[in-house]
Amino acid sequence: MMKNLAFCALVPLLLTGAGCASIVSDSEYPVTVNSFPSGAQFTVKNKSGNIVTKGTTPQQVILDAGGGFFQPARYTIEFEKTDYGNAIVSEKAGVDPWYFGNLFIGGLIGFCIIDPATGAMWELPDTISANLNPIPGARREHRSAPVSRKKSVSSKPEKTPSVVKHESSKVKKSSPRKK
Repeated sequence: MMKNLAFCALVPLLLTGAGCASIVSDSEYPVTVNSFPSGAQFTVKNKSGNIVTKGTTPQQVILDAGGGFFQPARYTIEFEKTDYGNAIVSEKAGVDPWYFGNLFIGGLIGFCIIDPATGAMWELPDTISANLNPIPGARREHRSAPVSRKKSVSSKPEKTPSVVKHESSKVKKSSPRKK
């Protein structure tokens, strides 16, 4: 009797339930596109070579994780910045760990149909980055070192850092000491 009751409760769940990854996860992901140095123009193209989006780093874009039934999305991100060499980064969606939850919750319908069709079986990284190499001899604006932007834990207000000028022409060389 107990087995029949469990079976009767489980069958409708398996037949009408959505896939596990499509319940818990997404098929579209916010991805931050970064470059060093920042301010580079980027173009995101899908596997067919069609432009999905363009922007300037750093910028967050929304990308589909699925590229078709049982197919992960594939993207090529092209970076360009004046006085720096271009960079190309390829990214392919990976399997979302929640997809395997179908073995316990979503059943065969979620595993074989719903999650693959919606693209929810795939996931993309939070960030895509590229390092741009300077072109030798190109003029670039002077960049200072990155500033840490940590939140203050104390109740005291943060002090504003002072700016230090480096004047190389006024540096005196010291003469060797006489004994």
